[in-house]
Amino acid sequence: MLKFGSAAAAVSLLAFATVTGVGCGGSDSSNGGTSGSSGSSGSSGSSGSSGSSGSSGTPGAGDAFWFINGDLKKVGVSSLSGAETFSEEIPGKPLGVAIGAGSAWVLSADGKVLRYDLAAPARVATVSDVAKHPSHIAFAAGAVWVAEDDDGSTCDSVDAGPAKVLRIDPANNTVVAKISVSATTTFACNRIDSLVSDGKTVFALIDNAFGAARIDPATNTIGKRAALGEGAGYGAGHAAVSEDTLWVLNNSSGGHFLHALDSTTLAPKSKTATRDKLLGAVMVASKDAVYIDGTESSMVRVDAAMPSKQEEKTFPLPPDCLALHKGTLFGSAVPVLAAVMVGADPVTLMEKSRIESPYLFNFDRFAFVE
Repeated sequence: MLKFGSAAAAVSLLAFATVTGVGCGGSDSSNGGTSGSSGSSGSSGSSGSSGSSGSSGTPGAGDAFWFINGDLKKVGVSSLSGAETFSEEIPGKPLGVAIGAGSAWVLSADGKVLRYDLAAPARVATVSDVAKHPSHIAFAAGAVWVAEDDDGSTCDSVDAGPAKVLRIDPANNTVVAKISVSATTTFACNRIDSLVSDGKTVFALIDNAFGAARIDPATNTIGKRAALGEGAGYGAGHAAVSEDTLWVLNNSSGGHFLHALDSTTLAPKSKTATRDKLLGAVMVASKDAVYIDGTESSMVRVDAAMPSKQEEKTFPLPPDCLALHKGTLFGSAVPVLAAVMVGADPVTLMEKSRIESPYLFNFDRFAFVE
């Protein structure tokens, strides 16, 4: 068992995951896309001050990841060695982080997107007034994508307004498109449950008239849409994408199903009943399997080639985040008094490694720099 003397060091082990192989509960189930090509430095837009930094030196590609902590309102970068090379507190609660265009993009609950230069590392721009009710962020097709829920703060009003996906151009740090993704505005709770990316485009999982929408980056419109049944209720639907498949978990009153959709056409491949109601707040997919958190400390491994083959096994801990990297399934949680990150065999889910930190620290979101 390895033990580290700081929360940042414990988080650093999560760097073993690639950006597309991460699934975390809450606002951002997937951290959107692989690292993009270098873009502008972000001099356009509102300038943000750089935060406090730790030791000098910039981690190289493949040896760094960016993380956020909502409770501490903290953004940081760490290396595989456990050295925190940069961190700062931000005014709003961070909701998600994505990597692309030579930058880390952090979505804040106050409607801002903060841009950090990967090489510095330092904050170089703040895109203000992006969304009134932001929920998710992803990077795909050379752009940053932000999910915005309806204009109502509660689900009590009907026709509260459509949920939208907003596009930010890294060349000038401005919102260049607002795409309505709601299937209808006649329902309350027009919200986006998940925003996931395969690097080429983004997929929005829409709460009302439950379904998925595939954004066409060439036209900034909905290229494809798939209706997946009755509304699941906010937080009951979750998604993950891998290879050529978009996986959607629907935990609705009408039943519990796992949908497999063609990621290009959104044509249905399969619809499989799940054995028991799954939490699904933590969900990741590879070309071989889909991993979904169950109840307590259980994990369900779904065979990608045969979704009816579902194996529920004990996982070392109830995960807050999951990541697949180099033949290992990593999960993190804060079970009692220490943050824990476990590496498990992706087939047997048997524990291979464990890292503990004696700090109350949530592994909210992270994005690995390839």
